[in-house]
Amino acid sequence: MKIWIKRLLIIGAVGAIIGLGIVIYLFNMPHRDVVGEEASIKVAATELVANFLDNEATANQKYLDNVVEISGTVQSVRTDSQGQAVVMLKEAGQKAAISCTFTPETSKDVEAITEGSNITIKGIVRAGAAYDADMDLYEHVVAEKCSVVNH
Repeated sequence: MKIWIKRLLIIGAVGAIIGLGIVIYLFNMPHRDVVGEEASIKVAATELVANFLDNEATANQKYLDNVVEISGTVQSVRTDSQGQAVVMLKEAGQKAAISCTFTPETSKDVEAITEGSNITIKGIVRAGAAYDADMDLYEHVVAEKCSVVNH
């Protein structure tokens, strides 16, 4: 019986050490440098939204977690509760918009952006557009770690 308890304690200690090692690795893992990374896809805002609304599964496979350059018209520019700039891209008649959240480092680039201007933004797509029937509204495409390519 004592040998069984001893083995169980050793297995528990090894598991705890492995778990702690994984946590330390994930905590210290370097962040993705989206500004320096080349965009794998270049797309117009209208096409990006349409792709998600037409076939969510295919669009998720193509766009999610990829660095994408999105070109479109600025609907609004605001600052979120964490002090990060958020630019909404939406064309006239489009059902959903694209919410582009900037990092603290790239938020300063948003100061020169005006509503109605055409712009290209690079960022990581984290969520796609969808229709919520319960709320009877469209959810926006979400892009994070954005930076201005040109305006």
